[in-house]
Amino acid sequence: MKIPSVEAKPGEALIPSGTKRIIIFDTNAYRYFTTGCDWEATKAKTAKLREAEKAAGVMALANPFVIWELVGHLADQTDPHYTACLNALASLATHTWDDKGGLRRIEDGETAVCRQLFQVKPPKAGQNTNNLSLLAAHVRDFGPVITDQNALTNFQVFAAKLAEYEARWLAEMQTVLDTFSPGLAKAWIGGNSDQETRKNVQKFFTSQQYMDLWAVAKITSFAEVAGIKISSDDLKPKVELMKKVFPVPFHLMKTALKNWTGSKDFILSNPKRSRANFVWDTALCFSIGNHHQVGDASITFITNDGAIKTAATDANCSARVMTIDEYLTSISFIAS
Repeated sequence: MKIPSVEAKPGEALIPSGTKRIIIFDTNAYRYFTTGCDWEATKAKTAKLREAEKAAGVMALANPFVIWELVGHLADQTDPHYTACLNALASLATHTWDDKGGLRRIEDGETAVCRQLFQVKPPKAGQNTNNLSLLAAHVRDFGPVITDQNALTNFQVFAAKLAEYEARWLAEMQTVLDTFSPGLAKAWIGGNSDQETRKNVQKFFTSQQYMDLWAVAKITSFAEVAGIKISSDDLKPKVELMKKVFPVPFHLMKTALKNWTGSKDFILSNPKRSRANFVWDTALCFSIGNHHQVGDASITFITNDGAIKTAATDANCSARVMTIDEYLTSISFIAS
């Protein structure tokens, strides 16, 4: 099974001739790669990266959610991460630039799942990813000082939507955690004490039952986004397909819920640690899988995130994930 996940205009080749591997950097990979670089050094280092990749037969794609995360820090120039994210976004746009114009990008996870399961794309997905790509290209071409009012307005719009998306996810996840708290869970999962109930809950999150229930919940959610009604007869094969093609986010969420529900002191909204970032990690994990490739070129995800690497290993997809240092070594990249 091949998943042609590259977006391209009709009639254009999806990938250049000679491409052996496709890679996708996560958000922090671009920030790590550009650490210590000013604007000009960022562009120069990324151009050198492209040369090394071309020699190695590698092509980079941008994930729209990575663009969105970086853009989320550009609405306010006093944001402590503003400069780092501006440079990282310029690196992303330079890294994934198609010489014919524009960014090469992979579909976001929502679109990929809807296309795989329902053979449709979410109605607004294309316009949103196009707008994000245009913003990244604008930063690449006109940074580091952005003065265009349309760009500044779009930074604010996407930053506000990002905050809304994160707040909604935190509220939904808190409802899940409340449901699995000892006081509520004891009635159906058992346990003679809160500690025993927590252990039973943790065991549940490692079960096949959890995997199936999470798949049903996600498929139902994606179907709503795509405007699709699913019959009960269609649901079971789609559950199996989703677990097969997109296993990594299942395992990432499984481990998180197992850890979070196992501690009586866990606070999802802890101001000292932004749990909202987890929603983006989960979304990016839809780009990882043993069936993800374009033509004969497999897709490798580049991240230093330990939880993502563990989830990929648990899903038997470890070969599809590399740290950025491992990746740079594999293509013989030398910065200086």
